[in-house]
Amino acid sequence: SFTQGTVKSTRGSTLLDLVRAVSSILRRRGIRAVLTGGACASIHSRGAYLSNDLDYIIEGPVTRRQLDDALAEAGFSRQGAHYVHSASAFFVEFPAGPLGIGDDDRVKPVEIRVGRARVRALSAPDSFFFRLFATCFAPVIDLFSVGRPIYLTCEYPEVVP
Repeated sequence: SFTQGTVKSTRGSTLLDLVRAVSSILRRRGIRAVLTGGACASIHSRGAYLSNDLDYIIEGPVTRRQLDDALAEAGFSRQGAHYVHSASAFFVEFPAGPLGIGDDDRVKPVEIRVGRARVRALSAPDSFFFRLFATCFAPVIDLFSVGRPIYLTCEYPEVVP
């Protein structure tokens, strides 16, 4: 699995392992990034929603070279708009900002704990609304199965084991 310090990956690395590693590296390098999308929904739903990628919205100036160097520390290399790792099925993306849900850019990130790592992410309610908005453009998704687990976590502390 991914570990801090010397970042190593195995085929058994989980989405949470990846979130911890990448978020920690970005934070350590001074890159302000907010976890959004399916990975965020997966965390808030405690795995009821599955994602195969991590989407981070960058806040503030950062160069492509800075991102390349940061992700290389975790063993990722850029292939087009994605960062891939030979030992992981997951990939990392940095979609264009600003942080928002549809046209609403008043979204404020929260800090959640994923294990011992601090991760800037969408809140559980914002993640829920983000997934609902995203489903407007997806072919067929069961909104109840996607939204209910995320919605239920809104009552609990923003902590993931």
